[in-house]
Amino acid sequence: MSKAVASILKGKGAEVWSITPDATAYEALELIALRNVEVLPVASDDILVGILSERDYARQVILLDRSSRVTKASNIMTSDVRTITSDVSVYSRRG
Repeated sequence: MSKAVASILKGKGAEVWSITPDATAYEALELIALRNVEVLPVASDDILVGILSERDYARQVILLDRSSRVTKASNIMTSDVRTITSDVSVYSRRG
């Protein structure tokens, strides 16, 4: 029996927090900490344009000695985001 992605998401709750590409890295990290998540979707006009993770922050801000209060999310986010629908099996291979 194949488990759908929806069954995993059910236990995580329905709320999704996101930021805009113009938000600062500091604002993103603040929301990550407040909501206790590791990744935030980056959306522009309700369209997913990227994701921003703690790893992105560490590598693109801290290690490059950038200012988190002026660096924009769009400058450090991962923009090649792949998505699936909730009815897809966690065992299916999609590339």
